[in-house]
Amino acid sequence: MWVAKIKMNGEKALIGRLCKKYRVSARGYPISTQWKGKYIYLNFVIFAFGNRSNIKNFFKELSQHRRMSHFEIRGHIIVGYLRESSKLSPMYHHHVFHVEPVVFSPDGHEVWTVASWERKEIMSFSQLLESRYGSELLKIREESISNLSVLTLHPELTLQQKKAVEVAIAQGYYDVPRKAELKELAHKIGVSYSTYQTHLRKAEKKLLPFFFERSYRDIYR
Repeated sequence: MWVAKIKMNGEKALIGRLCKKYRVSARGYPISTQWKGKYIYLNFVIFAFGNRSNIKNFFKELSQHRRMSHFEIRGHIIVGYLRESSKLSPMYHHHVFHVEPVVFSPDGHEVWTVASWERKEIMSFSQLLESRYGSELLKIREESISNLSVLTLHPELTLQQKKAVEVAIAQGYYDVPRKAELKELAHKIGVSYSTYQTHLRKAEKKLLPFFFERSYRDIYR
């Protein structure tokens, strides 16, 4: 199977533009697509990261866009029904599919990881993104798919748990060597050491089994 990673300037696209406007990052992907005349209609899911107020404003403007006809918001997740021009049909062709969520950055850039059985389908997809959004093909190669991560983004965390993980990652707590300690992270978000430690451990307890337990529990039982 052919796999490509493509980076593009998403400022010309709806979600990338709004991510930059509200300084949030996001992950998401189309769930389903349907062709009707001149338009493509797609269901999608987006999970946003960042300041809670910014995310609220991001979702508000996205949900009110003229091309959105249905949506549902819960916390940091939005599921919506969006209309696109049929000119973008190669982006939603059944020969090309997502193997990772699309990554939307606060600077407006997007990274797409897609796969296809045929190299020419990937190249057609990449060329469309390049012509419309000035994309850059970061890599394309034939490889075996070892993991598909688009079906679930991560388990549900409380706002405190989510913030604890976000700060730990951003400040390099999980880097080697470690760039920050728990007391520093707790001070950064204005909570006690014990409170921060509790939130982080509860988040890790949810995240680690979610990603690994189903794969390894039978091996080490």
